[in-house]
Amino acid sequence: MNKEETLAMFTLLGVEVLNYWELPNKYWPEAYVEERKRSPWHLIQTKYGLIEIGARKRVIQISWKATPYRVEVTQDDVTKNDILVHAWDILKAVEYLKAFFDFAESKSTAPLTGNWHHGNGTLCCGTLMIAREDFDTNPNPSFKKEVFDWICNTLNKELK
Repeated sequence: MNKEETLAMFTLLGVEVLNYWELPNKYWPEAYVEERKRSPWHLIQTKYGLIEIGARKRVIQISWKATPYRVEVTQDDVTKNDILVHAWDILKAVEYLKAFFDFAESKSTAPLTGNWHHGNGTLCCGTLMIAREDFDTNPNPSFKKEVFDWICNTLNKELK
């Protein structure tokens, strides 16, 4: 696989490539100079972490060990575990990358994820207190409650 083919898979999947590095082939021993030259491996930085892709003798190895995500991306009868998979062709590589990115996206959390609630004049998420009631006109308690309810409902709805 060359650089263009590798990056095209990410483009096809709509995954932004933040950085790219070409790596020496990690399969062929150093004595196989031509094979190593013809078939470099690729390290791609995405918002999910680093993805390493490289051609072995008959398969394309995809590894996401440098990400926080652990998932088997297929039930196919291929070499696989929760940090890598071997794809028999580029179409399977795209399929497996899509499964990985779908999983990573489902587990990615916004910095404000949680169960937002309020009480005693504070807005909270878990043990994080981010706002305290400070109305300058001293409206009635039902209005204050309505404002904090709206904030909590909006944050909780946005995060689902």
